[in-house]
Amino acid sequence: SLEQQQLVWHNRGLCSVPLGNTWLPWGVVPMPSLRLSAFSREMTVAVDDGEGEDVVEVKAAPQQEELPWETLRESLPVGGSLSSMWKVLADAPPELSDGYHFMMARLGDVTVPTSIIRPGRQLRLLLTDNLLSPDLNDPNWQLEVGAYGGCDVSMYAVPPGRQSEYMPEVYKNLYEAAE
Repeated sequence: SLEQQQLVWHNRGLCSVPLGNTWLPWGVVPMPSLRLSAFSREMTVAVDDGEGEDVVEVKAAPQQEELPWETLRESLPVGGSLSSMWKVLADAPPELSDGYHFMMARLGDVTVPTSIIRPGRQLRLLLTDNLLSPDLNDPNWQLEVGAYGGCDVSMYAVPPGRQSEYMPEVYKNLYEAAE
């Protein structure tokens, strides 16, 4: 997301790339000590103004106090899942050598409540080498955690692209192929 002059812009399509805000120094972290924590909350910072023409614009809401984070899962060990990913990468196809790629590995039987996967919610995942789960409601949580990797997801309801008169040409063949 990008915020400029009271507008919040979300890239929901082509050219989406992960950008590192905080990078965890992998070379100095023992993999077995890595832990994943998951949090969720209602969004408070953006509302759709419904007046977009060529682009759907989202205006920033008046300054509001952020709602508290709810802890979904605390300090889950991820060493076994990372070992599975390393095995795949050791014999990776050549296509993985270019660009950005997301790899997923299950954390055993761990689930996230489906009630949080809906428009208007935020999901935050933190990968740390700290045995304690951070308290995101504490303003100093980053100092307590130290190095971490984060993934933030904001969920929005969007109209179906198939009927959109504003669909970029590059997407049209994707929808036609699905018919």
